[in-house]
Amino acid sequence: MELKMLNEREKQLLDFVFKYQKTKFYTPSFDEMAENIGCCQATITKTVKKLERRGLVSRIDGSYKSLRIIKTPEEIYNDQE
Repeated sequence: MELKMLNEREKQLLDFVFKYQKTKFYTPSFDEMAENIGCCQATITKTVKKLERRGLVSRIDGSYKSLRIIKTPEEIYNDQE
């Protein structure tokens, strides 16, 4: 998947979750995601679902608060080269 296929919000969310997990070793809450991206929690829910459909994240045990990054931002960038 090319990064250009992701909209700006999807890019921001994927980058934020990846960096957050890398430094804190757990997934941010949807409230934290919404605050960081500058949108409401409903928008985060929709965006996470879109990223799931694209195969970039998955929910662990179906939980909204536990996301697994399947394809990191770096991997997406490298796919473009």
